[in-house]
Amino acid sequence: MASHYSYGSRETLIIAIILDALLMLTYITLIAVVIAGIVAWMITASATVDVLATLTIGNAWHTVTCLMIDSMTQRYATGPGQIFYTQTSSAQTPTGSIVIKYNRHVDTNDG
Repeated sequence: MASHYSYGSRETLIIAIILDALLMLTYITLIAVVIAGIVAWMITASATVDVLATLTIGNAWHTVTCLMIDSMTQRYATGPGQIFYTQTSSAQTPTGSIVIKYNRHVDTNDG
């Protein structure tokens, strides 16, 4: 592509090329710094979002499993012999000795 500038001498052309190169270097450095900053910010933001998503999903899964275990315990392990109790009110939870007291082993060979 032909340039629309006309230079009177070879020296003028060389000086113009050098000045153009310096100008390009100045702007390329600035543009490179800006692009590097944007890329670094995007990587950091992406990593932060990934960590937050992992923590949120982990906490939600923990809550769901705790609720599932709690509901199964309340449904199938109530009354004497219950392995453990979930505190649902301010009333005192039965102690281990009370649980053991009512959880007697019945031996069919007893006379």
